[in-house]
Amino acid sequence: MGWFNTSSAPEERELALKYMGTDGREFNWDFIRLAHSSVADLAVIPLQDALGLDTEARMNYPSRAGGNWAGRYVPSALNPEIRGRLAEMVEIYGRAGENDDAESL
Repeated sequence: MGWFNTSSAPEERELALKYMGTDGREFNWDFIRLAHSSVADLAVIPLQDALGLDTEARMNYPSRAGGNWAGRYVPSALNPEIRGRLAEMVEIYGRAGENDDAESL
């Protein structure tokens, strides 16, 4: 959300919206859907994207030597609504493993 709200040029935002066929109201979920629907073997969804957090939740600054990948969240942040949306996408796009149940996500 930080990229979409502050870091991107207007023409980049417009292209992203057109590519995803969205108005951007839930850009983070549009991007999550795009990742799940891709032909890639693996879709990795950063928690800050699922939570719709902005730049303040960024975990990695490539130009910084330290302080990266140290984000923390309380378990309740991943509430039933978010878990349900993620589980639905996992099921729709067939991303649950052989022994996984989308409901257990």
